[in-house]
Amino acid sequence: AAGEGGTWAGAIEALQRGTVPVLVRSASNAPAGNSELIAKGGLALTDNDIPDPLTREAVTLLTAAFERRAAEDPAPYGAQATLFS
Repeated sequence: AAGEGGTWAGAIEALQRGTVPVLVRSASNAPAGNSELIAKGGLALTDNDIPDPLTREAVTLLTAAFERRAAEDPAPYGAQATLFS
């Protein structure tokens, strides 16, 4: 749930520190806390962005996609845009 638990606390800490990207699933059936994390600066991932199965190689490809997006328009990524430079 939003605002409680270790996963939430870790995501908030990562957003505040800006040391790692915080990737957040964005879908109509995603938990409400996900939209709150996106509003706080988490990087939204749609179901189309998430490969199945999610492998280390797939995460590398996702990171590369966000690097390109952040280079083109860093505004939506806030402090996290600099993680990709």
